[in-house]
Amino acid sequence: MHAPTQQIFLSHSQTDWEAATILRTELEKAGMPVFRKKDTAHLHDGWLYSLQDKLKNCSVFIMLMGREGVQQWSNVEMQLALSRNLLPRDDAKWLPIYLLLLPDADPKKVPPLLSHFQSLRWQIDSAVPKLLLTALQSRTELFSTDKPIDACPYMGLNTFQREHAPLFFGRRKETLEIIRFFGTQSQVHPDHIRREDDQFCRWIQIEGNSVSGKSSLINAGLIPLIEQGALWPRTGFKTWKILGPMVPSENPLQQLAELLECALVKDPDERDFNRSYKQLLPDDTVLNKRLNAVKDPDVGFVLIVDQFEELFTLSNKNEQRRFDAQLANALLENDSRFFLTTSVATGFLEGFEHLLYLSEWYNTRCKRYALPTVSQTALREIIERPASLAGLDAKDIVPDILADAQNEVGVLPLVENALHYLWAHRHDKRLSAALYKQKGGIAGLLETEADDLLARLEQEIPDSKADALKLLLALTRISPDGRHTRQRIALDEARRIAGQNDAQRGQKIIDFLSGKSDGSQGAQKSKGGLRLLTILGDSASSGSYQMPLYKQQFVDLLYEPLIRARGEDEDTGQLVGYWQTLYDYIGNSSQINNHQHQLSQRAKAWEHSRGFWRWWHLAGWSDLLAYRKLGISRASTEGRFIHWSKVALGVKTALQALVLAFVGQSFYWTVKHNLPLNYMLMQQRFRLIDAGFLPEPLPEMVAIEPDEISAAIEPDITFLADGEPVVQEPKFATPGTEIGLAKRFYLSKYEITYQQYDYYVWNQDSKAEYPATAKGGRNQHPVVNVSWYDANAYLTWLSDRTHKHYRLPTEAEWQYSDRAKTSTDYWWGDGIGKNKANCTDCGSAWDGQQSAPVGSFAPNGFGLYDTVGNVHEWTCSVWKEQPDGNEYTCAIQGGASRVFLGGSWRNRSIFLLYSSRDWDVPGYRSDNLGFRAASVD
Repeated sequence: MHAPTQQIFLSHSQTDWEAATILRTELEKAGMPVFRKKDTAHLHDGWLYSLQDKLKNCSVFIMLMGREGVQQWSNVEMQLALSRNLLPRDDAKWLPIYLLLLPDADPKKVPPLLSHFQSLRWQIDSAVPKLLLTALQSRTELFSTDKPIDACPYMGLNTFQREHAPLFFGRRKETLEIIRFFGTQSQVHPDHIRREDDQFCRWIQIEGNSVSGKSSLINAGLIPLIEQGALWPRTGFKTWKILGPMVPSENPLQQLAELLECALVKDPDERDFNRSYKQLLPDDTVLNKRLNAVKDPDVGFVLIVDQFEELFTLSNKNEQRRFDAQLANALLENDSRFFLTTSVATGFLEGFEHLLYLSEWYNTRCKRYALPTVSQTALREIIERPASLAGLDAKDIVPDILADAQNEVGVLPLVENALHYLWAHRHDKRLSAALYKQKGGIAGLLETEADDLLARLEQEIPDSKADALKLLLALTRISPDGRHTRQRIALDEARRIAGQNDAQRGQKIIDFLSGKSDGSQGAQKSKGGLRLLTILGDSASSGSYQMPLYKQQFVDLLYEPLIRARGEDEDTGQLVGYWQTLYDYIGNSSQINNHQHQLSQRAKAWEHSRGFWRWWHLAGWSDLLAYRKLGISRASTEGRFIHWSKVALGVKTALQALVLAFVGQSFYWTVKHNLPLNYMLMQQRFRLIDAGFLPEPLPEMVAIEPDEISAAIEPDITFLADGEPVVQEPKFATPGTEIGLAKRFYLSKYEITYQQYDYYVWNQDSKAEYPATAKGGRNQHPVVNVSWYDANAYLTWLSDRTHKHYRLPTEAEWQYSDRAKTSTDYWWGDGIGKNKANCTDCGSAWDGQQSAPVGSFAPNGFGLYDTVGNVHEWTCSVWKEQPDGNEYTCAIQGGASRVFLGGSWRNRSIFLLYSSRDWDVPGYRSDNLGFRAASVD
């Protein structure tokens, strides 16, 4: 860029054209050429480039302001001029700025960034002020000194607000840079901007450490410029409405609803926050729809979300998701008038990973601006410019403050606090370098003032120092590395903590720490006393631009380094705090604070959960023991969380005692009856069956429909008296007879199981005994170790239970059912095959070892399982060596031996033939002998 010529750029509105013409003439008479703009400003593509080039050719800038103030075109010229004005002073391209006010100009309309400069009054019929001519010739910038401000020009630890814009120095360059990122970067006609272009920027994010001055930059830098229309050249919107700034609370969607009502509904009496909130809940596009419904097409809206990290750490998860969706949808709509500015501390950037919608566009649609550390030049301006406005002599302290500030991260609040203290103790309008050194510099002054404040608090409210420290501890989120962060708490909770459950006393302590005057506090404040706390949602401190109207008030630390370590002690290597008193207290109380933080987080999770999860989030006994030292109010969320945790634990303890009683009784029951321990659960199953919650384990019956004529059975095979077949014969049968059945009957699908039989014994209330457990266990294994009498006792109980007649099958019924209308060795064919039954040579997993669970093999043609092998099965027929019709009947006389059929896991396959028979006395029990139920219509 070439060096500018000695020309004056004169900026003015069209309404002040006559005055501008006279001024140009007067300046040219004084030998100062004025760049001649065309009579009418023309917008065209590349117009900003053209305007910028014209400014490059000028060496000074005069803003002539009349009744209308600074209009759109002049506002753009002012921004370009300010960009050059912020260049280092030793650069030949630096552009001094002068503000000349016409008689009808309102000083209140002077743009905040121009209010830094001295404004000179001029009558068009008078000579140009000599002070201006001298400054123009020497290119010396003028600063207002004729009417010094009476109040303190330094903010202390307070954040700059909109009304403090005239005192906001040191960040003008950054402010203008951020403004230029909005909208399009192409220099086109504002009316021809393509807002649907992917390069059109609607979202600016300011990132920096927690004490870098992001909030001050937004309030005193960005907001005034946006209100002036600084976004018009790159967005096309001439008028701007600002939503916020808002700091996300627990309910960010409710805050957004309030902002919309305040921005879109003029009459406060007609605003319905609840209606607006209900509109946002079901439809994630309502934000964009409501803004686009505004009739004036020249109006744009910018939502400012300060301390965006609170959305990750404080907000209700459901509201967080809906707030996220509303913002993302509004940003992505091509016809949207919505713009977004967020500020976030760098330590919380990973929180964007948890935002479902905004995270998708975070790297492509968001312009991220890393707020740089304040330079030494900017810091000098921060000290000297306000001093000049207040008529102060600050030259002695500048070198010392600049030297101290080089090693500090959160330098801005520290410097502002030190300057505020020096102003309060000024002498003859001079800020004392000696006092500054005596108090330990910027860090020492903070510690001195904080200790003095606690001492004055102790005098005002006896025994309050410990309570104040306890409150400050509650406002601290502990970090192991000493970089603690602040956390806001509800005002009601703060009152309880500070007042030891005395809300009135707690409020007095909060008022003192937050600088609210009453009596002696007023005297303290007038001397420049330190403030430690701020109350969010305090309507008394909220300007019309600063919303939302919080339904709940919160208390927060004013300055985070109050709770942080500033470095290590050179001798001991121990961390040293900015305010050692509080830092040591936090260190000594870290466990209590951890419990406090844990309780707060768990209480929030509990409050926001529903159903089972609400119970799941409650605390246990060990947690309650830790929380009892915190002195939580029952009225708070944490108090209710503790109360319901105690209730739940009481119920849980009672249930556990009941369960233990059940377990103890069940253990005794299994030992008493020589049952396996897993039957403790079976007992509970039986109890649930008795209570009607589970079905009874009754046998499933299969209908057997016999033919009129059955296949003949070989009559010439001889049997030995004990039922053993002749070894030489491949087959054997019941002695010469035919099985002929003419009546339908039913047989149980499976052998009666242990579970079915055990339930019968359970139901008898100790009138029957549990059979011994066979190898392999109980449950779905066939019941064994039961006599013929035991089997009939079960079937008698089953008959009474179901009101049907059950008995053991006859020998003929059993053999007919086993064969299933086949004439082969087994119902599946000749030969035992492999894994078709359970015996010693059947090829199954249980061969010769134990019974198999019922139903482990395929059923026969009638749908009956395990008729071949597994366990022998009792019949009701009396044993006879020769057929005499007895095989068709059930004998009722006692003592006679009874037939059992089918073979078992202990037998060879030959004993599994359908015609194989065996017998024993009714009282006989064996681990391979069970039974099957039969019934008739």
